[in-house]
Amino acid sequence: MTKVNFRTIPFRDIEDKEQLFDCQKELGNAIYMQGANIEERDLGRKIYYADGDVELTDQQVEVVKRFASRYSYVLREAVETALTPKP
Repeated sequence: MTKVNFRTIPFRDIEDKEQLFDCQKELGNAIYMQGANIEERDLGRKIYYADGDVELTDQQVEVVKRFASRYSYVLREAVETALTPKP
């Protein structure tokens, strides 16, 4: 299981300062509205309404990566890094 707080995804801006990317509502809504099946719909709802960390299975991580691929390179990399399990 991977835990991610989609409200506080860290990334570095052009001045190399750490910023936080809040994609919780946008990402959750996109997965809910455009998901391919009921499991993806439920995942979108889970992300949208989360209060903090969201626990994701490996399969759910792949769904999130698929939807995050629509973000710019910097934000996509930040989301993918956040989805990487911590040791």
